[in-house]
Formats: sequence, C-alpha cells, structure tokens
Amino acid sequence: MSKVILVAATSIDNKITCGSNGDSFSWTSPEDQKYFTQLIKDSDLVIMGRKTYQINSSKMDLTRGPLRLVLTKNPKKYSHLNIPGHLEFTSLTPPEISSKYFSKYNQILILGGSQIYSLFLKDNLIDEIYLTIEPVIFGNGKNLLNRLKIDQSFRLVDFKQLNRHGTLLLKYQVIQKNSL
Repeated sequence: MSKVILVAATSIDNKITCGSNGDSFSWTSPEDQKYFTQLIKDSDLVIMGRKTYQINSSKMDLTRGPLRLVLTKNPKKYSHLNIPGHLEFTSLTPPEISSKYFSKYNQILILGGSQIYSLFLKDNLIDEIYLTIEPVIFGNGKNLLNRLKIDQSFRLVDFKQLNRHGTLLLKYQVIQKNSL
C-alpha cells in the first residue's frame, strides 16, 4: 500500500520561500538538505509543480532514483524534457494522478509548491506531513498552503531537532475522520 507524504521546509512564520526566491536550498540547513536528499532516494515517486521543478532541476540526478512527475497546465511545452521512467510532465489532477500512479508505488512524496500542497490536501490524498521548521523569519514569501477550505486533522508521530540552531523536523500522520 502506498504512503503519500507532503514534504516541506518552512520558516518560523510559515514561509516556503524567502521573498520571491523559491530556492529553499539557499536557506535550509545542511542537516535538512541531507535528510531531504535521502528521503528522495528512498522514494518511488516524487510529485512537484512546474515552478518547483524549474527552481530545482539543476540539482536533480535524472539518471536514477524515483520517477519525478511535474504538474503543469501545458505538458506539451515540456515534452522535449521527458525522460520516461525518470521525468514526466502532466496536467492530470491530483485524483487522476492518484488513480493512475498511487497503486504502483510504495512511497510517494509531494514536494510543492503551495498550490500543489493545497490541491493534494484538499482532495484528501495526503497520509503524512514531514515538516521542517527552520529558525528564521522572512516576513514575506509564499505560505505553505493557499487559502483553500481544508478540514483535516493530523497527529504528531515523531519530532527531532536536526541541529544546535533549532531546526525541527516534525512528522504528522493524518487522522481519518472515522477514527476521531
């Protein structure tokens, strides 16, 4: 059975970007980056939005590792970048992605950005959230989630301080409505 994990790093003030800079590697700790890199290696499918892909494409090793599925409104525009089994572009909705892919993979990561996180949460397609909170405040930038009506509860199942500066890794598991 597959496990779908939303993975994000935020500032203390809930920002996933520092202003307009969407490259989280510019402000996340080396400890979180190491954890994140290993998490990707341990996963079978990684889903992200087009902007997240564009910001991070130079850091991706597309010769091995999980399938990276990039959500875009115009997948034909990126068809020349497709590497079957390694990098694919799609305009499928989260429920369509769930139907087509989720049963084929064990560990699935949702890497963002905020629109992608919100869509998968809205459609109740997230099993767990791995949230790294870095001890910084940006004041401006993109929030973790868009303003959508989402009514889900989660239970903290693990937490770890990653470094002496206070970077925290929090792991939450969805609480099913019938188990409240």
